[in-house]
Order: sequence, then C-alpha cells, then structure tokens
Amino acid sequence: MLDVLKLELFSLASILFVILMLFLTHKYVSENKRKYCYLVSAILCVLVHYSYFLYQLITGTVDGVPANLYLPQWPCNIMMWLILVVAVMNFNKENIVLKYLYYITSWIGVFCAILGLCCNFNFLGTPDFSDYNIFKGLLSHVFLLYCCLYPFVERKADYEFFKVTLSLIISGVIFVVCGNYSVIFSKL
Repeated sequence: MLDVLKLELFSLASILFVILMLFLTHKYVSENKRKYCYLVSAILCVLVHYSYFLYQLITGTVDGVPANLYLPQWPCNIMMWLILVVAVMNFNKENIVLKYLYYITSWIGVFCAILGLCCNFNFLGTPDFSDYNIFKGLLSHVFLLYCCLYPFVERKADYEFFKVTLSLIISGVIFVVCGNYSVIFSKL
C-alpha cells in the first residue's frame, strides 16, 4: 500500500509540475519560441525513454534490447514518436493533417501519460526511485504529458474539444485511482 501511495504522490506532483510549466511557458515565453519549447520537450521525451539503453551502450553493459526500444510496443511509445513528428510539423503552416495529429496525440497521449504515471507496474514491482530504469519510465511519461497538453494551452484544439477531453481525463484519473486502490484492498 505504501508503494502505491508513493507512486500516486509522485504522479500528483508530476501532474501539478506539468501544469505549472505549461502555465509559465504560455505566460512568459513568446509565441514564436513556444514551438521550440514543444520541440525540445518532444526530443527530451524520446531521449529520456532511450537514456537507459544509451547508458548501457556507452558502458558496454547491454544485456539485450527490450522490444519497446526498437519497435513502439505500447501506446505511449507510439504517442512519443507521433508527438515528435507533430513537433517538427509544427514549424510548417498549419494544415488539416497537423490539426488531426494534434487531436490524436492529445486524446490518446494524455491517457497514456496519466496511466503511465499512476499505474506504472514497473515501479510497483520495484518501488525505488533510485533505480534509474524505473525513474526514467516515470520521467518520460511526465514529458509525454507536457507534450500532450500543449495543444490545449496553445489553443491548437478548440474549446469544445477541451471540455470533452478534460472530462474524459478527469474520469480516467478517477477510474485509475479507484482501480489501484480496489486491487490493493482486495489483496488485504
């Protein structure tokens, strides 16, 4: 139970941090430079995801390549790469493809990021923030969440879309939290 509480507190703090960063970016960074913040965040998301493997390559301790590193295996991996494509396309003139990619990455990516933060089974299996492989998994989901919420803050997604998505996100978070606690209490 303590492990789940640690994960939920970390997730809550991460979500609040992302909201603060989005607010600060929107308020203090010029509109022209926000595209660069989005691109840098997308690149950091990919780099953090691959950082443990890169570390193993540098130190010569590679003991196999996990499948999700050479082929996107989970929805969050797919969203991570799709957001990188969107961040690069963001420098071109807006078109219908970019608009729908914003919608897709926002809808699916936010759910993936929140699930990856609140229900991280790697962390629950090894509840230790000092294990870098576990920590980088949580950190990459934080960057993913920032990149997925960016279209809402920058009004790349319209208000009706925001209302529907926000209600679904809140419902999803409630579902995830309740699901975590019901699993724990059923084992007691």
